[in-house]
Amino acid sequence: AQAHDAPDIDSPDAFRSEANVQALTRLLKLCSHFQSCSSSDSSSAQVECERIGEQKARRLTHARFQLARCCRVIVLLRQKLEGFREPHLLEAWRAELDEVETALIAQGRPSVGELAAEESIAVQESFGDRLRLLAGHRPRDAHLAALLAACSSVCASEGADGGVPGDRRPWASLARAELPPADVRALLQGQVKEQAENLRSFCSAAASKQYFERVMFALADGGPQ
Repeated sequence: AQAHDAPDIDSPDAFRSEANVQALTRLLKLCSHFQSCSSSDSSSAQVECERIGEQKARRLTHARFQLARCCRVIVLLRQKLEGFREPHLLEAWRAELDEVETALIAQGRPSVGELAAEESIAVQESFGDRLRLLAGHRPRDAHLAALLAACSSVCASEGADGGVPGDRRPWASLARAELPPADVRALLQGQVKEQAENLRSFCSAAASKQYFERVMFALADGGPQ
């Protein structure tokens, strides 16, 4: 039942834990069962394999969405920091994310380039489009989450929407808020750390889905043993 947790077999971590080994074993047993068992049992196994495939696709979609939203938060905070016209505030702001990106590329992880593509889109889109994607987004960083909650309370107490739908107002308010440069820098660093985690999760989800699809393709129709 937990075969959907199987890691990418090409990952250097695939066999480093007992849990990973067991998950891979369950997945291979399930797929072998799908290939070789009786017609009625094979039908049940096929349904389970389809369920796992759908679950992996949903996980990848969610991870991609988190990556995209965090890109918008980073653009918003970076633009606020640029507004102070103090170049030293932006020195090495992306260093942690660069390190993770480089490491994932070196490991041959799939879909790392998705981050650069999403960053390019986020920089070029309008402020309204950026807010639309951030609607309802809740960052994991406690400091930023608390600040958004405060912005939301201010919007509610003032009763002003400026034509911005309710679930986007906290982000619009944050973009306008006057904050000390050091606070904005700290918020940006928090989002860089969060995005590094998002990138790892996204690449892991992409690898897991690709591996599952390769196994299914190989075993379908009496593929290579």
